[in-house]
Amino acid sequence: MTTDIRTEPSIDAAFKAAAQSSYAALRALGPIHRARILNGIPCWMVVDYELEGLRPRVSEIAGELADCIAAAGEADLVRSYTGPLPIRVICELLGVREREQGQFSEWTKKTLGSVPAERQEGFSNLNGYLAELIAEKRRAPGDDLLSALVAVRDSRDGRLSEEELVGTASLLVMAGHDTTVNLLGNAMVALFDHPGQARLLRERPELVRGAVEEFLRFDPSVESTPMRFAARDIELGGARIAHGDIVVVSLTSASRSDPALAAAERDILDVSRPAARHLAFGYGIHRCLGAPLAQLEAEIGIGTLLRRFPDLRLLVPTAELSWIPTGMMRGPLSLPVTVTPAKDDRS
Repeated sequence: MTTDIRTEPSIDAAFKAAAQSSYAALRALGPIHRARILNGIPCWMVVDYELEGLRPRVSEIAGELADCIAAAGEADLVRSYTGPLPIRVICELLGVREREQGQFSEWTKKTLGSVPAERQEGFSNLNGYLAELIAEKRRAPGDDLLSALVAVRDSRDGRLSEEELVGTASLLVMAGHDTTVNLLGNAMVALFDHPGQARLLRERPELVRGAVEEFLRFDPSVESTPMRFAARDIELGGARIAHGDIVVVSLTSASRSDPALAAAERDILDVSRPAARHLAFGYGIHRCLGAPLAQLEAEIGIGTLLRRFPDLRLLVPTAELSWIPTGMMRGPLSLPVTVTPAKDDRS
């Protein structure tokens, strides 16, 4: 797989000029994460929120969802497991009421869709709801991340503006929902295609944590970055990128182009690969704030399925699966499976 460098010179010049001025204003402030969130420290660390403490509850949710699959004997993993797990976790993390989680999930999906009007509707509804939830947490704080962020905002005025507080919450939702749904879905497709690798993880469950990084390298849930704007003329990989050009970076291609791997190894799934390198979460100070949460959910989510269902079987060939329409996101829309629970499937 070769690195893909694409520019979009056909984008309306007026749009490009307006977008560039907005980005230029942000650049004038310096690296935003450093300027606004304590030199890039993840926000749950800023508010002393212990993410690893979520492990028992994530395991409990995964177990409850697996119970339902076991009782039915067959299920659509996306509808019954890979979809509900991340949304329940992020909603509990932020303190979203259970009765509102379904609507919350729909808004999040729209923000990441390919239809501009639906994206705008999703953002508007999601941010409006989060603003109301923030006001509620201010009146009656709970034991959740959003309440902790509100406390930081109010006790240390200037750390986050009210707009940034809503934006941070919105970012956590998007980083902690559909991306993780598709990470789980893509990982399971990879294991259905590579039964030997699934068998290895069942035999050596201690490999699951590291295997999450290999799944992210092999088939990431985010295929490409949002549009970027060239701040100056540059030549990269033999392509000339002019000042003002819009550039879209293929994260999938980049993650399979690691020069540390031999060319013959880059397209091979190896769940025992030590320290698989990828750009699925971005890099440096702009690394995804939701990365630790996604890694935790994937480790528990994949591990639970492999442990609870030793004969987990996809009912259709992977070549016949339907996928998310072309856009930033990549993931299966449905994963129909059949299962026979292990004799002691709650172990």
